Amino acid sequence: MGIEVIERHQAIIAKALSTEAGRALLDLLKETFVDVDLLEKTDRDTVAAVAKHDLVIYLIEMGSLK
Repeated sequence: MGIEVIERHQAIIAKALSTEAGRALLDLLKETFVDVDLLEKTDRDTVAAVAKHDLVIYLIEMGSLK
């Protein structure tokens, strides 16, 4: 993925997350996937929880990079 594609993605994500609905979505995602215990019953479930956590963190960072 080239820098142009990354910058385009970042611009789209930042624009979407800068709205009131976007901020509400981030709050919901943070509550659901970040502010939780990531250790699940199985290793597979733990890996999935960590992946969701990391994706939400990535979206939060992308949304704040205007």
